[in-house]
Amino acid sequence: MNLISHIDFECFRNGDQKIFEQIFHRYYKTLLSFAIRHDIGEMDAEDIVIDVFHRIWTMRRDIKSSAALHSLLYMSVRNQTLNFLRNTNNRMRILEQQEIEQVYDLQNLIIEEEMSRILDDAISKLSPGNQFVIRASLEGKTLAQIAEEMNISINTVKTHRLRAITALRKSLKHYPYLLILFYHILK
Repeated sequence: MNLISHIDFECFRNGDQKIFEQIFHRYYKTLLSFAIRHDIGEMDAEDIVIDVFHRIWTMRRDIKSSAALHSLLYMSVRNQTLNFLRNTNNRMRILEQQEIEQVYDLQNLIIEEEMSRILDDAISKLSPGNQFVIRASLEGKTLAQIAEEMNISINTVKTHRLRAITALRKSLKHYPYLLILFYHILK
């Protein structure tokens, strides 16, 4: 154990910076090695040890003996190191989760774009009247609004819509999820 004398310890407690520097130099390398043994990098270990010394300095009046100082230095480095590892692991988990979400969002976007392209291709193969009715329906327009825009009766709009749905059902038969989505939107 690298205990310091009673006189030096009392000087340290009273704020003697030279004694604090001696304590720092006496323990620094040992505490650094102690922190590094917990599988953290040297720079992070240095930050932890320096932070512990800073905290020890600010609470020096509360430390009762040189043995308590010795124990407090090692316990503090150990606890700070474990906190650092826990926080690093949490950050890594959060970053991994964000990466998974980004991949998932990208996949969903690609699927959405592909489904939209397939549906748009199928609609573009319809007759102009059927195309207009289906596109207007997808925009949320009512049968009456579509009839007014096309200057035709509501029954004619219904006929265009029925023909369009029948044709789309045939052309999208290999895409059941797209058909379900399409029918859900038109309801």
